[in-house]
Amino acid sequence: MDMFGTIVFPRPSSYNIMLVILDGLADVPVESLGNRTPLEYAYTPNLDDLSKRGQNGMVWPYVPWTPLGSGPAHLALLGYNPLENYVGRGPLEALGEGVPTDDGDVIIRLNFATVDPGTKIVLDRRAGRIESEDAATLFRYLNDNLNHEWDGLSWKLHATKGYRGVITIKNASSWIDGSDPRADPRGFEEVHVIQAMKDDPLSRKTASFMNWFTAESQKLLLEHPYNKDRVKRGLAPANHLLSRGAGTIRYPQPFPKRYEFSSPAFVSGFPLYVGLARFLGIEAVMPEDETIPKKFAKAAEIFKDHDITILHVKDPDIAGEDGDVEGKVRIIEEIDKNLKKILDVMNTKDTIVITADHATPAKIKDHSGHPVPIIAYGPFTGHDGDLVTGFNERACAKGSLGNFRSVYLMNLILMLTLRLKTFGA
Repeated sequence: MDMFGTIVFPRPSSYNIMLVILDGLADVPVESLGNRTPLEYAYTPNLDDLSKRGQNGMVWPYVPWTPLGSGPAHLALLGYNPLENYVGRGPLEALGEGVPTDDGDVIIRLNFATVDPGTKIVLDRRAGRIESEDAATLFRYLNDNLNHEWDGLSWKLHATKGYRGVITIKNASSWIDGSDPRADPRGFEEVHVIQAMKDDPLSRKTASFMNWFTAESQKLLLEHPYNKDRVKRGLAPANHLLSRGAGTIRYPQPFPKRYEFSSPAFVSGFPLYVGLARFLGIEAVMPEDETIPKKFAKAAEIFKDHDITILHVKDPDIAGEDGDVEGKVRIIEEIDKNLKKILDVMNTKDTIVITADHATPAKIKDHSGHPVPIIAYGPFTGHDGDLVTGFNERACAKGSLGNFRSVYLMNLILMLTLRLKTFGA
């Protein structure tokens, strides 16, 4: 099949694959680390050993120098054109949490934030990362106290995980932007007024509804006892809902059929990535909890029962978005230590690939368009094929895999496990 510049004719194979995606791993040099990145600074003997034995390189997240959200970035890593297949953060979050939806529902991702009610400046995009139970209480409160019919539109709120949730809207348009200003380099963090992205009546009506909903929900949240108590205790109140990622669910070709996998599995407990797995027809496997040891233990436990196991580790991205340089170093070292759980269950027929979906530099506190490092090691990689002796951005830039776009990662994985028919033979 021809997939936007890739030529792939897959076939089954008996060689198993472990793909580890370290979310937001890549970074830029940090002065406090001696002008090294967190990955360069961290003690990573297991990752470094794999680099010495395998092949290394750098991966562009879909298009060079272009910052991507986690959803589009993961789609590209798995060989799907995000411009054609990405349906929005809202639908993927809903799929991940099993939110009931009907065909045509517009689904928008929401998260509690702390906003100055007078200036509309965002003070904390995650409201101190409030707990799931607290967020669910606030979502129920809004569901119970706001009118669910608005000029022909009907809606409902659903809590997902942590400070996040979604709103489902019937008879609406997904062609609207969001209120979340993200990280504006000019220092402007004012809540956006939601706009229609298409000049048609339904899109304009949906944007107007979301602006009404944002304003009305803030009025209620400001007066909620939970938030008044947080203010008294000097904590960030969850007094606002930021929105982004509007979309409707449209399923692409399933991953197993696309690549002739019989039992792919995706290990993650975060709603977005569980939703992504379900969106692509991959079995979603939940770890016991979201700690790094439990995630690696679960991936190691199921590895032999699946022809490809995809392990998603969110922790580096969280540290990067929080600007926590030292925390990111500690997380990378914990990842390296727990990587041994996976290496211990692999044999000489197995292939492991470790990379990232995008960079989240701690200095930027957001996703960036920098390339990310990659290791590939297995029976058909060019062992000692390059002179890289450590897994980090600077070293992998000299690797034999070179720089390539993330949409070609599945070509590499399939080729290294004898899963490609020869084109033109």
